[in-house]
Amino acid sequence: MRAKEELRIENKRFFIVALIIDIIYSIMFLYYGIKCESTWNISVGSYLTVLSLINIMLFLFLIKNIKTRSKREENTVFHLTGVLLLISNIIFSYIVLRIVKYDEQFSYINYIFYSLIVYILYKTCYTILVIVKYRDINSSLLSSIKIINIIELLLSIIAIQIAILFKIGGNNLLIRTTNIIVAETFTLVIYIIGIYMRLNRINKPSKHEK
Repeated sequence: MRAKEELRIENKRFFIVALIIDIIYSIMFLYYGIKCESTWNISVGSYLTVLSLINIMLFLFLIKNIKTRSKREENTVFHLTGVLLLISNIIFSYIVLRIVKYDEQFSYINYIFYSLIVYILYKTCYTILVIVKYRDINSSLLSSIKIINIIELLLSIIAIQIAILFKIGGNNLLIRTTNIIVAETFTLVIYIIGIYMRLNRINKPSKHEK
């Protein structure tokens, strides 16, 4: 299985290109949030940046020689990813609550709105490809990569859903309540995922690795 995994991931450009796209997009979103002084957009951009940094950490560990990478180490990275998700999610939850308190608008200018649609299409295809391509490899490391990509996709979908509701207009209280519920549901899901990753492991170390 380890030899098979090494053969399947030897083309690292697949992950490098994805990392570059994620980093560029998160920086663009963060810049837009700072420029427009939007707490919501800054928080989304910051969250995407943190997820990109976690992906970089996972990628650097992924390209490490498999012969020197134990299952115990993979499980440690899996647990660490869960802890990082929990920490970043606590901050994100606080920001969402702050937005509710100060009644901030969730808005995007057109180029951010359309770039978000393109990113979601890309991220959906990429996430499905990663899940399908590595579906038969039992690896904590690859599981971490899949989870982070799914979270990035979910966050992007929430961002576009919020933008669409505000573009449509209508009952502001209903729209705002819906957006807050969706955002808080997302944070709850991430808490569950983070706790699961912290308390569980995909690979069971052999006796000499314990």
